[in-house]
Amino acid sequence: MRLMTRPERDIEILDYIGFHYQISQGQLHVEKFDQRSEAVVTRRVRKLADEGLLTVERLNKTGINLLRLTTKGLGVLIEAEKCESDYFVPRKAVALKDLAHTLWINDICVMVRKQQPRPTTVLPAWQLQRRWSPAPGAIPDVLAIYELDDFPKRVVISIEVDLGAERLKSTFIPKLQRCAELLLTEWAPNDVPVIVVFTKGPRRALSLLKAASESVPVPVIVQLLPRASGRETLRLISRSFRRYRLLVQRGVASWLAGRYSEHDAGTLAESEQAVSGRRRVD
Repeated sequence: MRLMTRPERDIEILDYIGFHYQISQGQLHVEKFDQRSEAVVTRRVRKLADEGLLTVERLNKTGINLLRLTTKGLGVLIEAEKCESDYFVPRKAVALKDLAHTLWINDICVMVRKQQPRPTTVLPAWQLQRRWSPAPGAIPDVLAIYELDDFPKRVVISIEVDLGAERLKSTFIPKLQRCAELLLTEWAPNDVPVIVVFTKGPRRALSLLKAASESVPVPVIVQLLPRASGRETLRLISRSFRRYRLLVQRGVASWLAGRYSEHDAGTLAESEQAVSGRRRVD
């Protein structure tokens, strides 16, 4: 008897949701259905939920749909010869106090993968935590690795989402210092390290830039998070990534020139301009 095979699109959807712990339906739409209508995405999500392969929860019963993989959905991925350890099957939704941070991380993962040049590796924090045991002293929110044609070294980018809840000098800057140390000693000892921070508010952004330039020994780029929600967030992040690419190029050039301890003279000045220039958009 011939067994029914599940559509590859279903496997891609389950794979994407399980890899990213919990996502919004809007993130799934942009990542896997970018040229299709919202109704198409909703029908496919409802079908998979009806089969028990994923869980759909409405945020506050009126907001966005939040999607999580189920045990049955994991079974489908295993049958498709996927690696079980790549996936998460959370029994409960991400706590509300952590939800915004989780969604921002996944928004950034979507946009990093969609920008040219495309990275060879994009890992959110929970994937990094699972792969390193014991966990290092600091885990980036996103780690992106680029292997570029005609460029002898990889570019390894540690990305942080700063929502302003942590004290800058006593908590957040020390975290950036630990990430820089890991980049220099473990993740990119022979490559080009860069730290990118997405933060809220131009005042905090400038304070962060100045503090980082004095104490973080790798190029640091700062971008403002957009003030939006849903798919509009992804559209505005995509716009900011046009400038992000230019700033990362400046950080790479600074590192290769051996001026990483002086990057405030170049990257800082240009990042300040970027922060100021984003005020109308945000």
